[in-house]
Amino acid sequence: MNKKVNRTTKKQVKNDTSKEDNAVMKIDNTQVEEIAVDTKENKNVGVRDIDYRNRYKTHIEPKLKEIEQWYREGRAEGWICKQLDIAMATYNNYKSRESHLIDTMKKGKDASDQEVVNSVFRRANGYQFIGEKVTTTKPDGTVIVKESIKDVPASDIAAIFWLTNRKPEDWKRNQPTELTGKDGKPISITFVGVDNKGKEVNK
Repeated sequence: MNKKVNRTTKKQVKNDTSKEDNAVMKIDNTQVEEIAVDTKENKNVGVRDIDYRNRYKTHIEPKLKEIEQWYREGRAEGWICKQLDIAMATYNNYKSRESHLIDTMKKGKDASDQEVVNSVFRRANGYQFIGEKVTTTKPDGTVIVKESIKDVPASDIAAIFWLTNRKPEDWKRNQPTELTGKDGKPISITFVGVDNKGKEVNK
């Protein structure tokens, strides 16, 4: 009697275990299918987005100061990409999306542009600078240091460049011309037909 009970108990345990295994397998298969679908739907976006963020963090973000200086020096973007070890297309993508990089580029470009503006303005007006220092020693041992001040004359070319860009309405060679009629009214044009002898033909 006891043996029969034991067999039944083992059988029930076996059946229960089998049901649990099947349930687990069913759950696992469902999870696997869900994961597979999720991966399939997002593999083109998720993986690229992760790689995009990782490369920005490792290749761009730590070198924002250097990038600003490179733009200030007027470096070409192809050269900058080589220093950052990234492709030009990737860098263009970052330029259109990353605000920190955009601000960095603007700071570098604005600073270099302002330096050029200042230089053109100085050349247009002329300026002075301190030249070589001349040192002389008197017989009594006194040392005299004289600084020579040199003049850089104003540049006509720089002045023309400055004025034609800053005040084009007054200094550009090719000024727009507007024709008007009497008292500023629109011009009235009348076409008259003539014959082969040049006489007016009345219609």
